[in-house]
Amino acid sequence: MKNKGVKKMIKTLIILLIVVNIITCLTARIIQGGKLVVSGEDIRNSSRRDKPTAYLIAGMNNQASTAYSLIDFPDKYTVPLDFSLFGFNPINAGDQIDVLCRQEGAVVMGISVGAKAIIYSGMDAGHKVILINPCVYPDTVKLDNPFMKVASILLEVISYGLGWLSVIPLPIGDMGNKYSLALLSDQFFWSMWGSPKYQNISNIKIILSTEDELLKNDQILERFAFAKHIQIETKHGRTGEPKSAPLYQWAIKILLQ
Repeated sequence: MKNKGVKKMIKTLIILLIVVNIITCLTARIIQGGKLVVSGEDIRNSSRRDKPTAYLIAGMNNQASTAYSLIDFPDKYTVPLDFSLFGFNPINAGDQIDVLCRQEGAVVMGISVGAKAIIYSGMDAGHKVILINPCVYPDTVKLDNPFMKVASILLEVISYGLGWLSVIPLPIGDMGNKYSLALLSDQFFWSMWGSPKYQNISNIKIILSTEDELLKNDQILERFAFAKHIQIETKHGRTGEPKSAPLYQWAIKILLQ
């Protein structure tokens, strides 16, 4: 009888720990999810303190300092911004962008899903906005289908079910320790769901890749018909690759003129 009582107590304790793990992490992800954090100081900034700021927002690889490392902004003070390991929420990130970008003449740039946060923000004509391979609307994603939408929901359920394990840093490829299952599942979910109410931001410029394997360029151009755009011959979001970076540099220079 004692053994049965002990087993029951252990089972109850385990269930309690699991519930506490999920609830506390869920609360933390709701509060912290989507927040932008400075990715690191750009050593090229030493002589640019008095220049207008360029906010550089990460994409799926969540390494802003790396993604923009081969692109120079000689007349801008740059601030690389990553997403929190607690997850991705473009609405929360958009609110933070509004707070950060108070400076007149600031440049805001986002790659892939990072561009979605910019569209959710209340950017005005006092800023310059460049979206690089923008993954903003689900219908612009090549994998937009019922199966992938369901898969994105299932991955979210699994992620939240793992509690604090979901926010442990994961060394995925060259992503270092700036990625987590929570961030991965959230970005996947938001790429399949969520269509921000479009604001007619007249100062938006777009860079597309002719060989983009993830996005439908024609659909993007239909969504942003008013925006000036440039297409370069490379794949999706290859800003950090030596062969593609000069192409992005050239396009950015033209669009910022």
